[in-house]
Amino acid sequence: TAKNTVVRGLENVEALEGGEALFECQLSQPEVAAHTWLLDDEPVRTSENAEVVFFENGLRHLLLLKNLRPQDSCRVTFLAGDMVTSAFLTVRGGLEHHHHHH
Repeated sequence: TAKNTVVRGLENVEALEGGEALFECQLSQPEVAAHTWLLDDEPVRTSENAEVVFFENGLRHLLLLKNLRPQDSCRVTFLAGDMVTSAFLTVRGGLEHHHHHH
């Protein structure tokens, strides 16, 4: 059997504070069973700010991050089997007048 490979790896994304970032990778064979998205080294937990989607039975995997803050800047990694592809998310602050005080 041909080994599954990453046809199109993750690409670095620059986003603005409050915006969204989309990471996409494409595999040579469908991979649904064993795949993981990591932010730095933490598995992504899906929430209203993080959506994980795959298309074409797992040939294309997408990670959508929303409502970004500068502290969300991180390394994004996609793991599937023994394949790995990673890229960087950089969030620039641009909403100084919108600061939310927690």
